[in-house]
Amino acid sequence: MAEDISAFLKKNVEDVIKVKEVNIKRFSKPFKIKSLTEDEVTNLRKIATVKTVNRRTGQTTTSTDDDRFSSLIVAKSVVYPDLDNAELQTDYGTPGDPEKLLGKMLRPGEYNKLAEAVMEASDLGESTDDLVEKTKN
Repeated sequence: MAEDISAFLKKNVEDVIKVKEVNIKRFSKPFKIKSLTEDEVTNLRKIATVKTVNRRTGQTTTSTDDDRFSSLIVAKSVVYPDLDNAELQTDYGTPGDPEKLLGKMLRPGEYNKLAEAVMEASDLGESTDDLVEKTKN
């Protein structure tokens, strides 16, 4: 006898995307962040993966650039302000680079506060201490 799967049907599950406000004192409006899906996080991990070829052996190895991966997650989660806004990027001297924009806009403690909220919103299992250490670099 098959078990009832109705509890897992999309129509019966809490909305996947959570939107949350994060107040940073220096800004008159809060940042708005959204939770990410596993599919989005997987794609960001692929973007942050670096392939290296050992010239001596010809063997290819892959590794994830953890700093880049963390900054991609935080930048992808921010829905307000629009980090792809050309005026905002130009103002901070980071044209075409939303990840770098956040780094220029925020002080380390502010960035950590935002990153912590992102990890919580997306239910990512990484400890805050690990994330803070990564975002410092």
